[in-house]
Amino acid sequence: MEVLRAEFGSESVDLISLDEDPIGCASLAQVHRATLNDGSVVALKVQHFDLRKLVESDVSLVKTLDYWGSRCFESFNLSWALKDFEENLKKELDFELEARNCERCRLLFESDPSFASKIKIPKVYWKFTSSRVICMELISNAIPIYDTTALTTQNVDLRKVSNNVLEAFACMMFRWGFVHCDPHPGNMLVCAGDKDFPEKVAILDHGLYRELDPSFRISNCNLWRAMLLQDEHVVRTECTAMGIGAFWNMMPFLFVNRPINSASRLGEPAVFGTKDKMQLRKELGIEKVSLASIGSLGDALPNDMIFLLKTMHLIKDVNDILGGTNKDRFLIYGRYAVTSELSVVKNWYNWLRFMTTYYAMDTWVTLFSPAKSNSSEPVSMSTIISEDFNKY
Repeated sequence: MEVLRAEFGSESVDLISLDEDPIGCASLAQVHRATLNDGSVVALKVQHFDLRKLVESDVSLVKTLDYWGSRCFESFNLSWALKDFEENLKKELDFELEARNCERCRLLFESDPSFASKIKIPKVYWKFTSSRVICMELISNAIPIYDTTALTTQNVDLRKVSNNVLEAFACMMFRWGFVHCDPHPGNMLVCAGDKDFPEKVAILDHGLYRELDPSFRISNCNLWRAMLLQDEHVVRTECTAMGIGAFWNMMPFLFVNRPINSASRLGEPAVFGTKDKMQLRKELGIEKVSLASIGSLGDALPNDMIFLLKTMHLIKDVNDILGGTNKDRFLIYGRYAVTSELSVVKNWYNWLRFMTTYYAMDTWVTLFSPAKSNSSEPVSMSTIISEDFNKY
């Protein structure tokens, strides 16, 4: 109430009937159900009192830690992350910016009729929105996306829910270039109470967005098509265009979990023996993983790529919770990557050509790939990195 009075004045607060117990609480704010004097039932997101002073002291503390840590230990380096961390934290503390992101995202999804049954973005009430408060439409009769037991009880199709999420974020990343970068399970609700569209997903918390550089977005679309079709020349070309030519052979492994020349099918972990893994470490330059090597990679990757990696990692978590497959995830990303142009006819042609090539390759791998030896085992980038951390 103190924050509300400071933002809107005592008289304005009288226009709000507030439920004292919050319906949600996180590190930056808590959310209360409220009723406006016109009868609108809303969700009022209120920033924690005195939070900004606490954040300033925390950032100063982390900077001090980085300063002394980097002088005491050669491999200690957080500078690659600190600048963006501080800038994005300031953005997340500006709830007016979050409200503008929310409205822009809502208008984008409403402009595409295909998302009418799939995605819900809450409406913003600007009269009671400020730098520390957001007043939004309350999403009622909804279930947290991570509560799969409750969703199943309500006969919600989990695969449809997963596909709706994947399509929404694929559209943001590959078509619009305006990307919600904090899609963890706590920021999504499933509108199970909607009789017509029970698998519709409501996306919340619009504080952290990334607007991709147009040339990066186009290169990333081309890169994804090439990674899925294992086109080494295009992968090299697009990585060079994005300024990460030195890491071209790492990108397919990071994003689709298989090297560019792998005989594994899409969505399956690449299969290697011990010698193969040693050779792969050498080729990828990760024979020994340390904070310094991760910091060097963070410095080398474009900021747009770092945010996409984070976003895709969180979306993978949601997909896993809902029982989705990696293959479905990759193919949805691929579909939006190859249909990112304005021309409908060209998009259909690109998608048809892509799928024809993909299924031809997939069939070839299934029928003619060499048998896997008993000494081989599935491996992913995270497996190799964790092995190196444990070793060193």
